[in-house]
Amino acid sequence: MELNRKRFGKNNPQEIRIWAGEKELPSITSTEFEEPGKWYFPWIGSLITGGGRLLLGILEKEVLTLGGSFMMTDTDSMAVVSTEHGGLIPCPGGPHRMPDGREAVKALSWAEVKHITDRIQELSPYDPKIRLLKFDKVNFDRNGKQHQLFGLGYSAKRYCLRTGKEIIKPSEHGLGLYFVPAKDDERFWKPENCLEDKTYLCWVKELWEFKFGMRKTLPKWATYYSMRKYGVTSPNVLRELREIDRDAAKPHSFCISPIPSFGGDTKVAPYCDQPDLWEDLDYVSLANGQKTRLSSIETDDEGDESFVIDDAPHKLREIAKRYSESVEHKSLAPDGSKCTGSTKGLLRRRPIRASDFFHLNRRGSGQGNVDRSGILLRMTRTLCGTEPTGSGSLKLCGSCPCANS
Repeated sequence: MELNRKRFGKNNPQEIRIWAGEKELPSITSTEFEEPGKWYFPWIGSLITGGGRLLLGILEKEVLTLGGSFMMTDTDSMAVVSTEHGGLIPCPGGPHRMPDGREAVKALSWAEVKHITDRIQELSPYDPKIRLLKFDKVNFDRNGKQHQLFGLGYSAKRYCLRTGKEIIKPSEHGLGLYFVPAKDDERFWKPENCLEDKTYLCWVKELWEFKFGMRKTLPKWATYYSMRKYGVTSPNVLRELREIDRDAAKPHSFCISPIPSFGGDTKVAPYCDQPDLWEDLDYVSLANGQKTRLSSIETDDEGDESFVIDDAPHKLREIAKRYSESVEHKSLAPDGSKCTGSTKGLLRRRPIRASDFFHLNRRGSGQGNVDRSGILLRMTRTLCGTEPTGSGSLKLCGSCPCANS
């Protein structure tokens, strides 16, 4: 889908007319516009997305029809709760009961999951060798034998799969922005006994090991400040960096920037991969050019030290702690209430009610995702009520072989 950005100039904004279907919305003025190109055909984009959603809907229906559940589903995959022979797994909010009376969910057998993928394959218009749904490679050891996976999930995209011996698929969602210096041979890690040949950030794997209870303490990186690598891609960043170190400030290189604990403006310092030095570096604000450090001592009018302003970011230890407190806003707790950071069990659907379309200024309210034309056409979603039945999604669960499209 080809869209070409067209700029009118800062002092020459143009009127842009907006439609939502056949309804014309109030026009706006903008200094840039995305003009359809030769290969502009948005319908195929919507059909591909809609087809993917339909496929996931069919998969979910098939799993629930067999009385099963799933740990997570995302774009083109689903982690179905299953074991080799099936059975019950303790889970708060589950529709089944263990012999001791505890609530439970039903784990499908691997054969039942395979049967579901075969049924959906009958809908395929493609060559039979092309599977619409297949078992992901993480389900198999390096010899191609299927092994049991266990899952831990906190919210959308924050999940991890492991075997009885090692982490297999650690999510890096919400963690990839953090800068954790390491030697080249210690930066990345790959599971030892997995058919999928994929590497992950080593420190992320270590975090999930701690969450699973596979290690008692976090490594040294837990004492590092939460820092990110920041690209020197604008004259503003380059100019401010040169106020600190002219030789270190180079276009299209990297500097470092602390991730503030309580918001605030962006501060940068010349690139440094030694965390022990971060606290004593000079930083400069991109908003006002003021030089600062991660913490500073203020003095009163008489020159006496009065109090300390601590502008330091959190340590990664705190980031790791808060990672598991992420709230799943799109679902309801097993009892039908809103999810919290401590919610566990079989989550329910959180119903929505669609209201009207409206457009938002690109830099106005900051809601939603905005295209580069500066205009957002969006259907609002009003949360309403609760739903009496479970959706089959687990906040925390047992074993979960994955089926991917």
